[in-house]
This record gives sequence, C-alpha cells and structure tokens, in this order.
Amino acid sequence: MYDPDLPVMMHNYDEYLPFQEYLHKYTTIDSMEYFGDREHRVMTLVDRNGSVVGRSRFASLASYVPSKRIWSWAWSWTPRHPEDNAIIKKLVLRVIDLGPHHHYLRQVVLQSAAMIADLEQVHINLAITMSLIKERYIYTEETVLEDGAVIYHYYALLDMANIQNAHLAFMNRTKRA
Repeated sequence: MYDPDLPVMMHNYDEYLPFQEYLHKYTTIDSMEYFGDREHRVMTLVDRNGSVVGRSRFASLASYVPSKRIWSWAWSWTPRHPEDNAIIKKLVLRVIDLGPHHHYLRQVVLQSAAMIADLEQVHINLAITMSLIKERYIYTEETVLEDGAVIYHYYALLDMANIQNAHLAFMNRTKRA
C-alpha cells in the first residue's frame, strides 16, 4: 500500500536518523526520574565517559522484538504512564483526522501490535510517528534479556531545547570529521 505523505515523512525522519543512531550507539540512559506526583518523567542520557548529553521529558512510543519480528505500540501496554497517554492520544487523533487517502497510515498506527518483515518497516513506523506527533527526536533503548533476546524500546524526547543542544554539538563534530 502507498500513502502520498510517506515519502515526505521518510525524508524528514532520515534527516534526524544519524543523530538518533549516534544517541543509540554512544549514549545510555543514566536515569529516569519522576516529577509532579509521577505525572512527568525525565530521562538523562550520558555518553561513555559519564558526561550528560541531554535531559528530556519523554513518552514511550513502541517496542520491537527482532527475534519474533513483533512491533508493539505503547497503547497496547498496561499500565501506561499519563505522559504516554497524552502522546498516544495525539498520535491516534491525528491519524483518525487524516483524509480517506491515508488508509495505509491508519492501518499502521491503529493496530496495537504487528508482525514486521524487516527493519525498514520499523523505520517507516517511527517516521510516521515522528511526523504525526510533531516530535523530532526518538531515543532507542536496547535491552538484552537473559536468554539473549533483544528488545528495542522507542521513546519520544519531548524537551526540544535540551536535546537540540546535543544535536547541534553532534552536527558540529560530524562537520569537522
């Protein structure tokens, strides 16, 4: 299936992909703190030297288990955090409000879980999400289970200024390289 907006969504996603890959490869989550009666969560990302790369409020978006090829949207999880509910509501309402020529986007977003054929579909799902919720930064956390299985958790980073500073520093480093 084809959606007329998908090429633009993929292009916008691809612009931020190098920075997202940098965050995934060279940073870890140092802490996840709760504020305001657990209403807001803040993630602190650190580099390999333990230096803070950025702090941001965040919301869970989805998870992906490559060995089982299963993609699961955050709204299929229980319990959910209030900040996740706000992002989920934003995403679902935006996809519902799309015109009739956006059948593919609706199909992808409104199913709670799906089998994924390859990593390209993961990137398509994230591009759609990034575009519809209007958040540019997605953090990928990799968890390795005792049996060796890997789970990728995807988070929207919601505080643009804090993450943008890290993004600008990354861009300056890559220009010099």
